[in-house]
Amino acid sequence: DILMKRNMESLLFYFNKPTIVTDDLAYLKLKELVLLLLQLPDQDAVKSTLLHLFHTEKFTVLQIVENHLFDNFTVEQLAHFAHMSKATFQRKFKQYADQTVQKYILNKRLEKACQLLKDPNQRIADICFACGFSEPNYFSKVFKQKFGKTPRVYRSSG
Repeated sequence: DILMKRNMESLLFYFNKPTIVTDDLAYLKLKELVLLLLQLPDQDAVKSTLLHLFHTEKFTVLQIVENHLFDNFTVEQLAHFAHMSKATFQRKFKQYADQTVQKYILNKRLEKACQLLKDPNQRIADICFACGFSEPNYFSKVFKQKFGKTPRVYRSSG
């Protein structure tokens, strides 16, 4: 968006002229950037990231899952990325996210599917695979369990 672009341009200006940057100016530019980030459509992710900057373990566990939502990694593989055992990773994730890794991933994939179903030009099978599901029948089943409608009916009800 144009505000973010202009902010980045102004930051680059100051990075190229570090001698004119005071602590007060740096603080104001940082504050401006944070306020702009909080206006983005995905502001919940921005808030989560900012809140967890100083809780590195929590940030790591949540971020690893977020970064691999649509990949077909096992929980064991995700735990390996965090340098934790599977049990520790699952326990910490549940502690931080208040749900299991598998449930969190499933819900995020289904949310993404809802967004993609708004485009009538995308085939439902393509949406299924784009959202990390490997089996269209399973996708349709869990979608209906969550939303009470199959993806096709959900799309047509608009």
